[in-house]
Amino acid sequence: MRTTAKTDEADVSRLAAILARLPEVTTPSGYDRIDLTVLDAVYSIGIRYATVVKVLNRYLEFTKDLQVSGSVTDLIGNIERCGGPKGFAAEVRNHNVTSSRNGILKADAVFQIATILEKERIDDQATLMARHDAGDLDGVKAAWMKVPGQRSGISWRYFLILNRIEEVKPDRMVQRFVERAMGSELGINEVAVLVAAAAAQVGQTPRHVDHRIWSYERNPQRDLSIFVASEVRL
Repeated sequence: MRTTAKTDEADVSRLAAILARLPEVTTPSGYDRIDLTVLDAVYSIGIRYATVVKVLNRYLEFTKDLQVSGSVTDLIGNIERCGGPKGFAAEVRNHNVTSSRNGILKADAVFQIATILEKERIDDQATLMARHDAGDLDGVKAAWMKVPGQRSGISWRYFLILNRIEEVKPDRMVQRFVERAMGSELGINEVAVLVAAAAAQVGQTPRHVDHRIWSYERNPQRDLSIFVASEVRL
């Protein structure tokens, strides 16, 4: 498997040509609350998104009578109100773990990540965006990826997307799509670089193209003929 980010012009053009044949979709606008983005980013890895929606709805139900602004501080307080991560997992009725080997409760990962953000004084979306624009998130990213089950950085990238920051989430569906298009196995970072470059070539944002790919891949009746080499014009 290649591990270095590949930006070969022919590969980018090939992927762009295939992207142009994908159905258009409406990309979700994202969240207005950073607490929901942490929950979504962590819980969405490796499970059906319908399960994530249930977790979010149960969290919103739990907090509906509380005075919350949707900050990281609120998220930490709400988990502590449940008695900690185990109690929170029971409250949202989800005991999924971050990985099958040596994984921790996703509720625990959420709590650890929220604590990291609090330590970094990132309590809301405005602060996150300001730190991103200043190029001052490397330390936050490194700490996030040390949380059990987050080493790949996929949940970090998705967290940025959910906060309306341009990124690509190279999860198994996006990676599968790009590997099929390229005809070879690719590393996560390579997939992200290729999608971002191809998005620029088709005149769309990485976040929008990421969602187009995800929407296509989750459709069991997807048209695989778009990948036929003879039909793709470079």
